[in-house]
Amino acid sequence: MGYPMGSLPLSVLGGRLHQLTPFIRQGIVSSVFPFPGARPHGFTIDIMQQGGSSGSPILNPQTGKVVGMMSSGVLEWNTARSTVATLNYSQNTNISIAEPAHIIKLALEQVEAGFPDARSFPTLQELRDRNPQGSGPTGMEWETWTPSST
Repeated sequence: MGYPMGSLPLSVLGGRLHQLTPFIRQGIVSSVFPFPGARPHGFTIDIMQQGGSSGSPILNPQTGKVVGMMSSGVLEWNTARSTVATLNYSQNTNISIAEPAHIIKLALEQVEAGFPDARSFPTLQELRDRNPQGSGPTGMEWETWTPSST
């Protein structure tokens, strides 16, 4: 349930409001990541998703409870060729990826608890000082980067 394509379908046509309510679609859970269990880390639903529907709630139609949140769609990439040009393009598929409600709930609880102040994190130099390069050859080096003044 949501507003794919943003406000475009909600526009005023002919001086009248065209649509105000969200789109409601029905699909089936087609796979669970990594496999069916009590705490999956994702699932797919057999329903076409369009841009703007990410973040939309996914409801269990029997209970009305939110079971997940629309995350992304799986695109099919194709190539059209002619004698003078090649065009790579994508098409939506009926495979949409969702985040389970228990993961969304955990993220919201962490936001409510507050994030640590960024000033409490060590600087890169402090991390380097605490973890100096070993004396033996490892083949690894600290990567350095100096921002340009422009």
